[in-house]
Amino acid sequence: MATRCELASSAGERMTTRPSGGSGRLALGRDGAPSPWAHGPRAWRWRTSRMPSRIRELLKPPQLNAVKTDSTSYKELPEFLELQLSAPSEQLPWPAPPPQVDLLLVPPAFDRFQRLLPQLAQLGLGRIYLCKVPGGPRVFGCHLLRSPELLRAELLKGLEQCGDTQVPEVLQCNLRSCLEELADDSLRLMAERGPSAPLPLPPTLGRCILAVGPEAGWREEEEALLKEAGFQGLCLGVRPLTTELQVFAGVALADAV
Repeated sequence: MATRCELASSAGERMTTRPSGGSGRLALGRDGAPSPWAHGPRAWRWRTSRMPSRIRELLKPPQLNAVKTDSTSYKELPEFLELQLSAPSEQLPWPAPPPQVDLLLVPPAFDRFQRLLPQLAQLGLGRIYLCKVPGGPRVFGCHLLRSPELLRAELLKGLEQCGDTQVPEVLQCNLRSCLEELADDSLRLMAERGPSAPLPLPPTLGRCILAVGPEAGWREEEEALLKEAGFQGLCLGVRPLTTELQVFAGVALADAV
């Protein structure tokens, strides 16, 4: 299932090359946007005169490479660049859908939290609720949470690893306000220590929200609030686990439910 780039001139000449990537798309930037009259459902055409000079230099025909020129003029290139897929678009491989899981998290200490952010993005989470509880680590107010750009940069590191483009939404709240914002049709699970036990699941499920608390465990009043909001215990075994391991194991189990 290969893709091909065809350089078509106004005189009808064609020179076929293969792009370096296998995604079936050619990113040219705003100046090289495809023309609105792209012909066919799986073919795109770009006017070469609108492309940036660095792109025109890359597309210069091989016979012109031996000629040293300061820049590549429009006349040295075919009039249009045509990108055409050799297979129907419905046969192209698409990434698997992300888990339908959101996370309610009491974050660990700052250095661990910063390392955890890219990993949370790799998991494909939709929303991440950062929950502030009494006695928790002093993460709230750190520079990452004060700057959306820095927070987004950490999340993008994880998306680059897994090839995803959906950036998780990160919200900061206390436990009570977070519980009020959750969707009514969501399956609500909270990670806890203990032997495994089957979950009584409702007949229809929407998204799943997983709550991961402090490593020392939820306090009694916090656990009561979670159970009152409909959270069920998701047992991760009898061993004490770090916050990171609770998140990874909990998301995997919640996605398999």
